[in-house]
Amino acid sequence: MIEYILLTISLTYITIYAYIKLSFPFWNNQPVFHTYDYWRFFYYTPFVVYKYRPMKTKFCEFNQIKTYQYLDSTTQQRKDVCQLLQSNYILNDRILITTTAKDLDAEYTGHSEPAFLSIYSEKKYEFTALHRQVDPTFAEQYNDITEALKPIGCVLSKPIHFYYRENIEHNVYTQMPIYYIDVICAKRELDQKKLNRQLLQTHEYNQRFKNPNILCSLIKKEIDLFDGVIPLIEYNTYVFYLRNLTFPPLPAHFHITHIDIEHTDILTDFLYEQTHLDLTLSKKHFDIMVLSDMGNLIALIKQNLLYAYCLRNGSHIYGFYFLKDAKMQYEDIDGDTLQLVGSVMNCDSVKLFYDGLLHSMHDIIKKRKRNLSQYKMLLFEAIGDNTILLQLWRERNTPVFTNKTAYYTFNLIYPGSPMVAERCLVL
Repeated sequence: MIEYILLTISLTYITIYAYIKLSFPFWNNQPVFHTYDYWRFFYYTPFVVYKYRPMKTKFCEFNQIKTYQYLDSTTQQRKDVCQLLQSNYILNDRILITTTAKDLDAEYTGHSEPAFLSIYSEKKYEFTALHRQVDPTFAEQYNDITEALKPIGCVLSKPIHFYYRENIEHNVYTQMPIYYIDVICAKRELDQKKLNRQLLQTHEYNQRFKNPNILCSLIKKEIDLFDGVIPLIEYNTYVFYLRNLTFPPLPAHFHITHIDIEHTDILTDFLYEQTHLDLTLSKKHFDIMVLSDMGNLIALIKQNLLYAYCLRNGSHIYGFYFLKDAKMQYEDIDGDTLQLVGSVMNCDSVKLFYDGLLHSMHDIIKKRKRNLSQYKMLLFEAIGDNTILLQLWRERNTPVFTNKTAYYTFNLIYPGSPMVAERCLVL
């Protein structure tokens, strides 16, 4: 009888093990929160999986993938990355990516820790004509064979600040540095699944090796989410036509302020207050906040990649809005795409908070008309206090389509995942 019980247990274990290995050949070996990690649901405090050394697996490709500190990469490498993104980042011929080298510079500079770029290169052999005889009856040609490295994939990551509560008893946020990865790109005509896995694994390993100060990463994934992995946050991103924008007048003494270079102190003070709240006294706070260094936010503002606005009455701030240029165009629509990535409601009136968004968007569009193409589409991320705005926005607007969006932690297990998206802010 005992033999049969042991045999049954052994066969069950082997079956489950085989199923996991076959179903999740990449993710089963990664330090992530797996859907089958049932024992981790009983944890209460987030923890790092590998604290001392990065993990090396069969997906590491050190011969063809090289990792550089972004500031040490060459001008040509940045141009190559832009060309890759423009042609391959989105597998839809109707959507065009318009990222430039200057955009990359703004996104991956201004940080207190180094940002990283990994490039997957493939060897190509080219024939170069050296000399052809002048006599047309003698057509012999001499060639030189040269070896060149052609980029076929890339990964980019930048350091950010991850604020969270270790547990319910903690009254203040715990802050840890973490790398943010939202760009993993490989040529579409190649085996993208294989290349993306090699890119992510090698980049993670090299990044940890080159900068041991940061142990974990946050990965953003859209549309096709990762199988077998529990996301930290999961929500929908809605796509709308941006047209017929109306904005009612604000109440007396209320106005919006564009956070340009002269007003960055407002943003600095506001974010400091949000990250240093006494959580027992503050009824309105986020469970998780993910923020870039102020130097990076300023670089994004200078490049017009980030638009930050606040709704004010005197010195009091009633709302903050963060919108980005998505660097995306739809082929059949002559215009660019605006993206609402985050907002903070600091008042009791939903209508006032919503009107502040409308005035902010109107100001962006008005300034945009001067010398650039207009924004014709809007990406609305249903996260944080954006969910409050979305309810009113959808009363007059119908989404064109909806995408699934998720953030995953790598080498960091966050019990209780996925978090409630309405209680998270990611900028």
